Amino acid sequence: MKGHILSISNLPNGHPEIFTSLQGEGPSYGWPSIFIRLAYCNLHCMWCDTKYTWDWKYYERKLEVAEISVAEVEENLDVLTIDNLVVTGGEPLLQQEALALLLAGQKGKGRRIEIETNGTITPERNLDMAVEQWNVSPKLANSGEPESRRIVDTALWWFRENPKACFKFVIQSDDDIVEVERLVKRIRFPRSRCFLMPEASDAEMLKKRGPRIVEYCVKFGFRCSPRLQVEKWGGTRGR
Repeated sequence: MKGHILSISNLPNGHPEIFTSLQGEGPSYGWPSIFIRLAYCNLHCMWCDTKYTWDWKYYERKLEVAEISVAEVEENLDVLTIDNLVVTGGEPLLQQEALALLLAGQKGKGRRIEIETNGTITPERNLDMAVEQWNVSPKLANSGEPESRRIVDTALWWFRENPKACFKFVIQSDDDIVEVERLVKRIRFPRSRCFLMPEASDAEMLKKRGPRIVEYCVKFGFRCSPRLQVEKWGGTRGR
């Protein structure tokens, strides 16, 4: 186990970004949770609120990333008593082998596990066996990424067939909902597992865009997700 390494984001105090808070989005909204933020991402969204996990033009990788053994991560988790564990990023599925080892052990200790992913990488079976909930957030054109990079049909079909997966879409404008509708119809996502969320970096923007998101959900049959972490803490790390 000592040879299995995870790349984890660092907090400004130099400690790995493993923290407790409330799940702020999706079907487990409000659930007290432990969060682990992994480093690196295969997409570079222009509105990303965790660019410090991948944008090495503006952040210094050696300061922002900690290489930690699975055993060390377990030690950090063992002192925490919360049962729900959320792995986020970055893109966690870039580190499947070490992550599967960690999460199998955590599941064995009775923890419920969620993984946040952009939906471009198909999970391996041993990782899926440890996961209770996949929070899949396919990126839209508003991310600034070309469709060929952000929409991978084979991965999205895999998640669609997995009853543990839900789908979260970040909405800025009417154009986004048109794109979501097109994607939902093509991949045949169940609308009962699809959530719309406003793109926002602070409470003021959430309040401004929130009513329109509600209208979209009522009209198109999607579920509406708040973003508690944005409302309460904005872009603060470790919250």
